[in-house]
Amino acid sequence: MKKYFPALTATLTFATILFSFSSESYAQAIIEGKGPQQVCYESALYGKQGTKYTINACTEGLDAALSRKDRAATYVNRGILHMRNTKFERARKDYEAAIKTYPDLPEAYMNYGAVLIQLDDYDGALKALNKAIDELPPKHLHQALFNRAIIYDSQEKYRDAYLDLKRALELRPDWDDALKSIKRYLVAPKNSG
Repeated sequence: MKKYFPALTATLTFATILFSFSSESYAQAIIEGKGPQQVCYESALYGKQGTKYTINACTEGLDAALSRKDRAATYVNRGILHMRNTKFERARKDYEAAIKTYPDLPEAYMNYGAVLIQLDDYDGALKALNKAIDELPPKHLHQALFNRAIIYDSQEKYRDAYLDLKRALELRPDWDDALKSIKRYLVAPKNSG
């Protein structure tokens, strides 16, 4: 039986870390200017559902002349909107496109890890999250740690899951999802004999 943490960011509900998404967003690559890619970004950032209008705005934005980084960010933003609609395969494809377009965008790996958790690919998710954790700024690191804790918990690596939750709470002490999740663990002192 799978154990799921309460939701996380970027957009879902599960245990997604991005995975049960919380109200935060993974959309961190801000796109300058106006146009459909800006609508896409703002929709992902402000926790909006992936409506036909917002998804189409993302797709139109991808047709615009963009830098590789902004194109990758737009794929990530559209993937977030797909995740909010539980269209996990579509989200996976967008995150893969983002990574292929601009491999140095850690938010793409964090969201990719989240969707792979939803698709029960824990090995792939762990690989993506480890890459994200190595590169994410502290502002978003707690989300990737939470998602990785979900994987460790499912693998019965409870110590590792606990340590990731503890580290996530050091970065964001008031985070309800992590506070609730860490209470599931009992920490016992090592025997000194």
